[in-house]
Amino acid sequence: MMYKLAILKGDKESSSVIDRALGIIKSSVNDSTTFEVTELPFGVNAVLSFNEPLPNQTLRELKN
Repeated sequence: MMYKLAILKGDKESSSVIDRALGIIKSSVNDSTTFEVTELPFGVNAVLSFNEPLPNQTLRELKN
């Protein structure tokens, strides 16, 4: 089974927490389970790149 995950890393602290959580998730499922992980701009990271915390690009990807 394949799952699609949208990751919204907002700052440095959330990045490390999310990375650890993904590691736990991946290690606790069986070998036939796969993940398609897409990191999207959000929070401080988005403000630095797009001058807004939740850019339209992120909203479009989440709707897909």
